[in-house]
Parts: sequence; structure tokens; C-alpha cells
Amino acid sequence: MLNLKERGLKTVKLTTSDDNKGLVKILEEEFAGSPHQRCMVHFERNLLSYVPAKEKKLLSRYLKTIYNCPDKEMALKIANLILDKYRERYPKVSKLLDENVEETINILQLPETSSQKDKNYKSNRGNIK
Repeated sequence: MLNLKERGLKTVKLTTSDDNKGLVKILEEEFAGSPHQRCMVHFERNLLSYVPAKEKKLLSRYLKTIYNCPDKEMALKIANLILDKYRERYPKVSKLLDENVEETINILQLPETSSQKDKNYKSNRGNIK
């Protein structure tokens, strides 16, 4: 990180990594105020490890619904629905989702670029019948 700053990097719009506390701490120190996002793939794998094989596909689909939301507010509402659904049968899933989902959706608070809009439109076209 220091090497990047020495070479002229002043701000970072978003960083993404796994839940490596040391890396997150360095990013906070060196690029204070820049949002950090926990890797969605790593987070999903963590959650899926708490459900039996027969439940993994459905939970994975639910999580992708969160990540495909147009904004953070809607993503959090859907996350709360999932929390409620899994609270009784899989309390660890609900707890982990409740405590960590916000750090996996920070990208939703950034302005969407036109290339992202095009990508989202193309990926969602197949879902509309």
C-alpha cells in the first residue's frame, strides 16, 4: 500500500478483499474514508458452510438476490427477509448474515457507470419473460 501511495495514488473508490483484518486495518490507515467491501464470494462460502448440501443452492440464490439489488436499502430489506427465514433452523447463518451483510454490499452505494448499467440490463434480460 505504501508503494502505491509513494507512486502517487491519493484516493481509492472501493477496495475488496476477504475478511483479512490486517489488510482492512492497513487500508483504513492509508486510505481513510475509502469504503472497503468484503468479498461476496468468500462471504457466501462462509454462509453456505452452515447449511446442509440440500439447502446450499437455495441459500446461494437468495444471496445473489441481495447482491443484484439496485441499491443498499433494498439489499438490506432482502437480507432481513433471509435472516427471518433462516433464524430458527440455521441460527448461525442468520447471525453471520446480520452481522456482516453490510460490509459485502458497499459497492451498491457507489454511482453506477453506464457500462455497469449495460451489464445489468443484459444479465437481467433473460429473467424477464
